[in-house]
Amino acid sequence: MNKFLLFTAATFIAATSFGQGQIGNGDMEAWIDDPTDAPDNWNSFLTGSGLWSGAASDQCDQSSDARPGSAGVSSCYIWSTSTFGIIANGNVTLGRIEMGSTTPTSPNNYNYSITADSDHSQALTDQPDSIVFWVKFSPNGGNGNARMKATLHTDYDYRDPEDAAAAAEVVAQAVDNFPSTNGNWERHAVAFDYSGPASVNEYILVTFTTNELGGGGDAGDEVWVDDVELIYNPAGGPTDTDGDGVLDDTEVTDATDPADMCSFILASVTEVPSAAWIAADCDQDGVTNGDEVIAGTDPLITIGELDMTNFIVSMNNETNMISIQSQNELSGTYEIYSTMGQIVQSGDVAAEISFNEVSGIYFVHITTNNGVESFEILKH
Repeated sequence: MNKFLLFTAATFIAATSFGQGQIGNGDMEAWIDDPTDAPDNWNSFLTGSGLWSGAASDQCDQSSDARPGSAGVSSCYIWSTSTFGIIANGNVTLGRIEMGSTTPTSPNNYNYSITADSDHSQALTDQPDSIVFWVKFSPNGGNGNARMKATLHTDYDYRDPEDAAAAAEVVAQAVDNFPSTNGNWERHAVAFDYSGPASVNEYILVTFTTNELGGGGDAGDEVWVDDVELIYNPAGGPTDTDGDGVLDDTEVTDATDPADMCSFILASVTEVPSAAWIAADCDQDGVTNGDEVIAGTDPLITIGELDMTNFIVSMNNETNMISIQSQNELSGTYEIYSTMGQIVQSGDVAAEISFNEVSGIYFVHITTNNGVESFEILKH
């Protein structure tokens, strides 16, 4: 048996409770009741400060649109608005939002850590290698980028955007300006750059916004955020950016993607995977990677491929029809998922099902009284 499959459930529990610092409520499951309307440990405009804080609007809410494979049921949803032609970007942060001006680019508008207030700061003395998160960004007709910025800083009320005093307190930063995700959830992994002038961090400030520029974008730009996690690797040792258990250098040799947790060769796994990888479902068969490893099955092969006892599913690309065969009566329902985990089609099981989506790999889940079977098809 592959070394990877010898890991026990206890190994995975240890992997998720190492004692290294994490961001509180990074899975966006706990929420503060109205009127604050923000994830627990996070803040948006309704808990802001400054001259114009009394005019703040609600631009943050709990969403039931959780990322594919998540162990949770909610995500954080932020959006931009327009008042008299001025765009207010959607904004959620571990710190506090200072609203000192109606001019979006004014230096009087910023997010900041209040180190004396745990409701508006996140203590962190460990030094993570990277930050990973799941995100979905839908701009309202524009082409601008949304933004994630994470800063490790000293015991100082650091502000973002920085002034000269704040810049001197930076230990490391990770910045991701990302375009539209075309309606899909994406997992992003961003390495920290430890070239800041300071050397000992005490806090971390993380902010997600609907545009990389203050006042940029359009009203109605939307961002969903889920499962924010800090990744640690042994000090001075090799790195595993995507947390799939395969070191980055090995992934380069294997021609797999070091930033994609579902792109790896099973035989190359040498490290304990991250909590995010354990909770994910790479083969989209309804069983998490961690549960598949514990059960001794392959997290890259759907259970339906391993045991197709009830159905045979195939794609006829000449007729754009999915064929479903069974030794028993054809009954039940089906759902077809994209590789990003989105349901693109569903209905009742039939011998032939018309399927006209764009080219790519899709996963057919068939649900009957006996359970769920999953199959992979290739649409040309």
